[in-house]
Amino acid sequence: MSKNKKLSLFEWTLIFGSMRYFMGRRTISSALYPWDLIKTYFDRLTSCQKEMLVKDLRDYLEDHKIFGNEMIDHSVWLKFMHLLDEKSYIKYKEKNKKKIKIGFIINNLLYDVNKLKSSFQNFHYLGGIDINNKKIEIIK
Repeated sequence: MSKNKKLSLFEWTLIFGSMRYFMGRRTISSALYPWDLIKTYFDRLTSCQKEMLVKDLRDYLEDHKIFGNEMIDHSVWLKFMHLLDEKSYIKYKEKNKKKIKIGFIINNLLYDVNKLKSSFQNFHYLGGIDINNKKIEIIK
């Protein structure tokens, strides 16, 4: 199946409904859900669908302050939300390198979008780079 094949209405309904179910749970499946969704469906979600998911995530966070368990689930869901939210993306590069990368910042840590999308590890294990690191240059 092509990664860029449009989601069926059924697939979209399952994604939208299951995200609402998992985002506040305190289970291992809740911590795994964002990563599984990204690796399976990210490239097939439209910008509009991503915005709808982000809106629900932001609304949930505003009402509950954390996603699930603060030590396990919260950071995974924050990375998920920012990865879906293309408006939160910034450009950066490593000093003395020409390649411009795309990332986002959470709590002064910079996360690489492509690294998160292509990782075979769960989001929980992927750390960010301290934005005060002299080896990173944020491009404005």
